[in-house]
Amino acid sequence: ATGHTYTPEQTKAPTCVEEGEMTYTCACGDSYTEAIPTIGHSYTSAADSTCNVCGEKRSYDEVTPIEDASLNIQKHNIDMTSSLALGFRLEKTAIANAADFFVKLYKEEGKLAQNSSLTVTNITAASNGNFYAYYPVPACEMSDVVEAVLYVVDEDGTVRCSQVDRYSVKDYLFLVLSSYYNSADARKVAQATIAMELLYYGAEAQSIFDYKKDAPVTDDLANYPEYSGLRLKTTVDPVNSRNWGANDGEVTFVGSNVELQEKINNLIKIDVSKLTSADRSELVAVVKNQKTGEVLQTVAFAEFDFIAGNQYYVPVTQIPPAYMQTIYTIEIYAGDVQVSSTATYSVESYVRLAIDANNRFAPVALAGLKYGIAVAEFAAMY
Repeated sequence: ATGHTYTPEQTKAPTCVEEGEMTYTCACGDSYTEAIPTIGHSYTSAADSTCNVCGEKRSYDEVTPIEDASLNIQKHNIDMTSSLALGFRLEKTAIANAADFFVKLYKEEGKLAQNSSLTVTNITAASNGNFYAYYPVPACEMSDVVEAVLYVVDEDGTVRCSQVDRYSVKDYLFLVLSSYYNSADARKVAQATIAMELLYYGAEAQSIFDYKKDAPVTDDLANYPEYSGLRLKTTVDPVNSRNWGANDGEVTFVGSNVELQEKINNLIKIDVSKLTSADRSELVAVVKNQKTGEVLQTVAFAEFDFIAGNQYYVPVTQIPPAYMQTIYTIEIYAGDVQVSSTATYSVESYVRLAIDANNRFAPVALAGLKYGIAVAEFAAMY
């Protein structure tokens, strides 16, 4: 026997991520194969997110971006529509020709914050044409500093980033006070009043949640006696509009609560003991504006918060501060059939009940209501 003589032939080319194949064949027909190692991705630089060989994009977390001073975040705001959030404005010129862009936000974990790190993508322009990335901030954490970095991806895949911008809700509120406290424009003064009431709300929240309560966000106001006249002029005597109606349906209302964090949520406690498990699964709560009849929210049973036994909370979520005095109707349906009475409620109702019961949450609830009234008075100017 003369032994095999094999001729090599590449039968499958390797790629960046898949092995290739080399086939060795003898004239007699015998053959075997060997794997060809992957090529591996190749990048022009550590800041490049696109492979030069296959064009695949790697995770931006694997890229070392180039710091670019022209990308700096320079302005801020706060959003008060449905939750308290600190906004970082992105300069339009910095992102105008970008293939992609995103913002990474970070805050040291506080008392109530759900996320310490947050990456904001799919950022759309606001009504004024500017782009903002928002970080939700619970009321008790207004003094906590949020860090923001803007990342821009160029057409060639190069990733650039801004320097770290550091800011807090407290910083913004004091900026508003210093800019508007003595303005001749009543609307600007109204914004300063919102800032004042929001600071007092934050201080009460710090106290009730035992978070940095030895350094309340209102401390620095002692250095600015000129701001003292900005407190809400309206006398606040909360009204209780809570009414469970006949409350003789298959689902009954048994209580209520309010969450005052970065969002304002009503929690309506119901009892479903008259219903079978199958019937409960069909429940839907319908929340309307009592005055206009507009449906504001529908809450399916899967979204109810279980308490114990046969009781659940129906979460009426993200109530804008300006609507704390708005009266809502709440009805529970099983399919198309109403199985509860028509109840009425408002955030203001909770405040009144908390004050009357000498509830320990009464001070922070009242401070939150004052903030909401200040927002409503400002909104009425437009």
